[in-house]
Amino acid sequence: MHQFPEAAKQLQNGGNQYIEMFLQETRRYYPFFPFAVARVQKDFEYEGFKLKKGTLTLLDLYGTNRHPKDWSQPETFLPERFINWKQTPFNFIPQVGGNYDFRHRCAGEFVTMSMMKATIHYLIKYISYDVPDQNYDTNFTFNDIPAEPRNSFTIINIHYI
Repeated sequence: MHQFPEAAKQLQNGGNQYIEMFLQETRRYYPFFPFAVARVQKDFEYEGFKLKKGTLTLLDLYGTNRHPKDWSQPETFLPERFINWKQTPFNFIPQVGGNYDFRHRCAGEFVTMSMMKATIHYLIKYISYDVPDQNYDTNFTFNDIPAEPRNSFTIINIHYI
């Protein structure tokens, strides 16, 4: 919210639909996992690469969610890209792709979304706070799971409203 003040203003005024769009864009822009691991289920070829059954593969979630063929202005934080968006099992994969009914989607995704919604709601409706000047690095280390910011973010003067 601090990094994207225009979006933060919209959160105050936009209601639940904007919160949902903001959270989806946050998940696209800063994926919780840097990659997903899977084993190839059957031999296949993709764009000239031959993959054999049993091969351990990595899916670059960060790169996939910023690929310019799939996302307009992929390096821009733009919650509005999710207006009237229709999710399919593989068109947006911040926490692995697939279908819940066939157990190929992150089981914690619903919990994550619920926690994110509750946190945003609390931050915009129940407290006021200030953000002091700080040397906050907005880049993440993708060496760990979950992906973590390089340093912490501080808020001060927290008050219930």
